[in-house]
Amino acid sequence: MPPLTLTTQAVPPHPELPPVPPGPAPDLLLHAVEDGVAVARAGVWTRGPTWAGRRTGLIGLYAAVHDDAGRAVLNAACTHLSSGGADLAVGPLNGSTWFSYRLVTDVGDAPPFALDLHTPPADVSVWASAGFSPLLTYHSAVATPGTLPPDPRAADLRARFADVTVRPPGPDLNADLRAIHALSLAAFAGNPFYAPIPFGAFEALYAPLLARAPLDWVWLAERHGELVGFMFNVPDPAWPGTLVVKTVAARPGRANAGLGRFLANELHARAFRAGFARVVHALMWDGNDSAALSARRGRVIRRYALFARELASE
Repeated sequence: MPPLTLTTQAVPPHPELPPVPPGPAPDLLLHAVEDGVAVARAGVWTRGPTWAGRRTGLIGLYAAVHDDAGRAVLNAACTHLSSGGADLAVGPLNGSTWFSYRLVTDVGDAPPFALDLHTPPADVSVWASAGFSPLLTYHSAVATPGTLPPDPRAADLRARFADVTVRPPGPDLNADLRAIHALSLAAFAGNPFYAPIPFGAFEALYAPLLARAPLDWVWLAERHGELVGFMFNVPDPAWPGTLVVKTVAARPGRANAGLGRFLANELHARAFRAGFARVVHALMWDGNDSAALSARRGRVIRRYALFARELASE
């Protein structure tokens, strides 16, 4: 095998190296080069969000044609982060959790679904062999009419949120997107490795999705005209009879405690009445409220993880 070299210079990519995905630019983009072409890459963000009081650096945009090249760029990225004072290297995370992050750790037996994460099976072993281990875990679960028992709190939740109305986005899509963006900044602020993004970047992510999704399944929950929650759901054309739940969010505060559960109950009822055979709750962090409800949403069909490597001793 030809020798590997590492560079931060632009290099023609190997034909099997996928394009760099859209998202925030890294502070440094490393390439592993073989025979004059890049056979692996990793982007480095030197200042990630603090984790448990420790300074992190992020590694994303990862791709590799073969395992040795993948390990080489990961080790080089860690060396760079350590020299910059980071205690923990975290990845794969493309600069922000608004963009692609995590690896698939258990693909399960369910077919691919809309908006799912797809990573090469070899990536987990490459990251592990470079000294990384799971830091946070996630899963997707599928619910069907036969696997979804009645919610014992359903009646209480309907009474509690009787003053909440649900509607699809209206003619002024820009105004609705701005309201969703503002609510998202508040609702997701406590999520691990979360960082806010400006409205322009948010619009660039969500406007194309809304243009393709049937708006009847994009729900804005309002109380007296104020947005207090939303759900982004999309029918999956490749898995007929499937509705995928991408995002559920509620405005923080005691008045909205349980709103996500109420919206999920309503979604299941309406989806099954509309003829959907299953509802997939996608990419839920195992530590949040959505994951706490996953037992009553059916069976886990896919698992994912965000990885980390200690840098203090390097």
